[in-house]
Amino acid sequence: MKRPVCSAFARRLFGGIVKENALKQTGTTFGQETKLNNGNNDHSASRKSLFPMELVDFEHYMLADDSPEFPMTIPVKLEMSGEVDRVAFESSFNLACARHPFSSVRVEEREGRFFWIASEPPKISWVDSLPDFVEIDLRNETGMKVFAKREDLGVSIFLVFHHSVTDGGGIAQFVEDWMIAYKRTGDVGEAISMPLLKPDQLKNRGKLGMSLWQYLLRPVQEFCGAVGVAEYFSHRPVAMGPQRLDSGFSLGKKPGNRRFTFRFSASETKSLVSLSKQTKYPINDLLLAAYYSACQTWLEKNRPEDSDRHLRMMVPMNLRKETEATLPMCNFVSMIFLDRKPGRSKTVRSVCWYVWLEMSAIKIMRLGYTFIHMIRVLRWLGWLPTLLRRDRSIATSLLSNMGRIYADSKLLNSESKIESRGLTLESMAFFPPVREFLWMSALVSTYAGQMQFSCSFCEDAICRKDVESIMESLKQNLLDNFDMKKAKSSKSNGGPE
Repeated sequence: MKRPVCSAFARRLFGGIVKENALKQTGTTFGQETKLNNGNNDHSASRKSLFPMELVDFEHYMLADDSPEFPMTIPVKLEMSGEVDRVAFESSFNLACARHPFSSVRVEEREGRFFWIASEPPKISWVDSLPDFVEIDLRNETGMKVFAKREDLGVSIFLVFHHSVTDGGGIAQFVEDWMIAYKRTGDVGEAISMPLLKPDQLKNRGKLGMSLWQYLLRPVQEFCGAVGVAEYFSHRPVAMGPQRLDSGFSLGKKPGNRRFTFRFSASETKSLVSLSKQTKYPINDLLLAAYYSACQTWLEKNRPEDSDRHLRMMVPMNLRKETEATLPMCNFVSMIFLDRKPGRSKTVRSVCWYVWLEMSAIKIMRLGYTFIHMIRVLRWLGWLPTLLRRDRSIATSLLSNMGRIYADSKLLNSESKIESRGLTLESMAFFPPVREFLWMSALVSTYAGQMQFSCSFCEDAICRKDVESIMESLKQNLLDNFDMKKAKSSKSNGGPE
C-alpha cells in the first residue's frame, strides 16, 4: 500500500531532528574520532537486520541515470608492487566485504518502490587482461565487481562500483579496510586493529540532521537554493563535443568510454599547495577556475560557434562529518552546479574570485543539500526522468576533488604509500562516469604527495588528444596566471602535510 503523501512529507520535513534524537537514544556518540577495535565484530547479525532497505534520494538519482551505453559506475584502478599471497588476499577481501554491507547488495522493486536487498558477495576474478568496459545491472546482480591480473612486479586490480552503491570516499574506505585485513593475516606480533564500523548507521544515510537553529534558517536556505534551481533550468550548458545526436553523429551500441590519468609531479603538487596558502584560495577553487578557462579555450579553438554559451561545472560535494566516521561504505554526497557565462570574466584570476565567492556562499548556506531536496521533490512529482533526459546537456563537465587519500593511514611506509605484507599500493585512480553530452569528467586525488586527474571521456564525441590538451591547458593556466613557479621556490610555505 502506498504511503499517504502528507505522512511522507511530514516524515521528511522533521526527519533531521528526529534522526538526531534517535541516534542519541541508541548510544551513538556525535563528534567522536574514529576508534579501533580488534576487528572481531560479528557483522552477519547486523546484515540480516539491515535489509531490505529503501533507496535514498541520491541513490535513486544514480539508478535512474543508469543506462547500458553509459553505466553510472565508478571504475577504480589499483597498481600494486610486490609479491601477493593469493589465498590471504582473497580471504582479506571477503572480510572487507563482510564489514561493508553495501558491497553485497542489489536493487529490487516492490510496488513501485526500490529497496536494497542482500545479494551474493562479490568474488575476485583473476584474468589475463583487465576489461575496458564493465556494466552492472543493479536489478539482477551485485553492485560491485573485482578483477585482478598478476604482473611481473606485482598485481593490478580493477574494481567497478555502481554509483548507487557508494561514492569515492566509501571506495577509499573499503580499499583501506581490505589492505588492513591483508596485513593482519601476516602479523606475528601485535596486529593492527580494524577501524570500528557501525552498520546500523546505514539506515540514517541520506537523512540530513540539523539543529533547531539550522532548521529555523532552512526557509532562507531553501529560497537561495530555489534561485539556483531556477538558474539550472533556465538554460542548457554547452557540451565538450557534439551538441546534438544527429548530423551524422551517433553512438555505437557500446560507446567508446575511455580513461587516462594526468599527473602533477610531486614538486608541482607542493607548489599548488603553497599557491593556495599564498592566495588564500582553496585548492579546489584554483582547480575549478583553471578547468573553466581550459574548457573555454578549447571551445573557442574547436567549436567557436558554441564558445559564447554557458559553461556548467558539476561538482560532487562530500556531506560526511565526524559523526559519520564509523559509517560503512555508502553514498554520502550531493552535487552542486556552477554556471559561468564566458563574458562575465576575462581572466583566470577573475574566474577564481567568482568561484571562491560562489563556493563560500554554498558552504555558509549549506546549499549542498539543495540538489538532494530537488531530487526528492522531482521524485514526488514524477518528474525525475525530465531532469535526466538523454537528448540534452546537464553539464559541460564534472570535476570532483577527493583531496588527500590515506594521508593519515596506519599502513603508510616511508614514501607515504600504503604497504601491507610487502605489497605496496603504488597508485590509485578513480574514474567518474560520463553520459550523453557530459562527454568528459575528471576526478582529482592526491596520493603519496602527488596529485593526479583521473579522466573519463567518450571517444565517439571527443578524442583523447583533445582531453589531454585540456588537462595541459589547466596546468598552464595555473603556471601562467598564478605564478606557480614562484610559489615553488618560496620557503615560507610548505608542501602537503
